Amino acid sequence: MLEVAEPHNLLPVLSHSISAALLDLFLEIILETASTTIKNAKILLVDDSSTQLLLLREILITGGYINLHETTDPRMVLELQNKHEFDLILLYINMPYLTGFDVMDLLTKHNSTQKTASIITISGNTDDQTKKRALENGANDFIAKPFHVESILNQVSRQLEGQLVNDKCH
Repeated sequence: MLEVAEPHNLLPVLSHSISAALLDLFLEIILETASTTIKNAKILLVDDSSTQLLLLREILITGGYINLHETTDPRMVLELQNKHEFDLILLYINMPYLTGFDVMDLLTKHNSTQKTASIITISGNTDDQTKKRALENGANDFIAKPFHVESILNQVSRQLEGQLVNDKCH
């Protein structure tokens, strides 16, 4: 024989089911909004090689990033950062005129904007000293060349997600 629950006994079950469904919907909306925000992040690519810039640009476009800027002249980074307030800078270390280390020093000393960009440095020098120096000079992460597409996309996403969380907390 089928037992029918009393209506007052169904309320907690229905309430829990509705709450779980609303929570799932809420989380889905938050994740979708965060993903859209991250994909619209302003990213500056800095490398003296236009070929490397093209490769990085294509990788990021493939990952869904759409607000990309680039320069082959590291002397332009400070001006560009002050003008655009980038969320992220992918910065090659070994360049003429100014190294990536010099650029990070300039950004730290002359940061006239409220927003500080996350920096991911890129280098073919994979020794511990280069990585340590990059991180000590203000880099948030380090990518060794040759790099993999998934590695670039994961590190960019991780930096932008961390920045989004940090912005929301402050």
